[in-house]
Amino acid sequence: MPLSRPAVKQQARDLIADKRRTVLITSLIFLVLMAFLGALSYQIIGYTPKELERYANYFYAGDLERAVEYLASLEPTTGESAVNTLLNLVSGILSLGYLIFLLHLVRGEEAIPQNLLDGFVYWWKVILLDFVVGMLVFFWSMLFIIPGVIAAYKYRMARYLLLTHPEYSIFECIGMSKAMTQGHKWELFVLDLSFLGWELLAVVPIVGWVLSIWIVPYINTTSVLYYERFGGAEVVVNDDSIF
Repeated sequence: MPLSRPAVKQQARDLIADKRRTVLITSLIFLVLMAFLGALSYQIIGYTPKELERYANYFYAGDLERAVEYLASLEPTTGESAVNTLLNLVSGILSLGYLIFLLHLVRGEEAIPQNLLDGFVYWWKVILLDFVVGMLVFFWSMLFIIPGVIAAYKYRMARYLLLTHPEYSIFECIGMSKAMTQGHKWELFVLDLSFLGWELLAVVPIVGWVLSIWIVPYINTTSVLYYERFGGAEVVVNDDSIF
């Protein structure tokens, strides 16, 4: 049975309004930390406008050899790449912690800013899950873009399942996600599409950045509510195949 998208979104807004102070404080901490880590990562592997301009000058002047050499000289060292990988890992763990915070919020459990650190408990298993899901989506994408998009929605609930039931194996979570989203992938796609306006607004300098304190929890809380309404781990898996 299709879920009521407006009803779920309204429930998300009500939950955020009910715990407004905690949600906004946690979201602000999360966004500031993510922005800080992103800025550090950019400093390590990003290209400055002057560097890009110099490369473009070589390229458009027809000096392709020099352009390639200059671009290669800007590549990060092994140490810088390692630090950047660590920063990305921490960012992923914080994102996981934020998801745990929202799961607590939706379930009426104690949701506190300290939940942002809870992702460190599951990080290794979630990284492995994300890797397997990423490979599956990549293989489906090799057939064409559309199968890849369908696959992404097929495995969408795997992370929620792993956080809800860490005793499950990675492939059990993937298989259960496949069962949970059966007949609901288009519904999830339309849900994501309904947030397009908010997501575009969020990238507007200053105004969008401020509104992100509300936009980010709104979108993610709605996604968590969809997971909960699908029945979570109560879904029966009749097919062991992850494909």
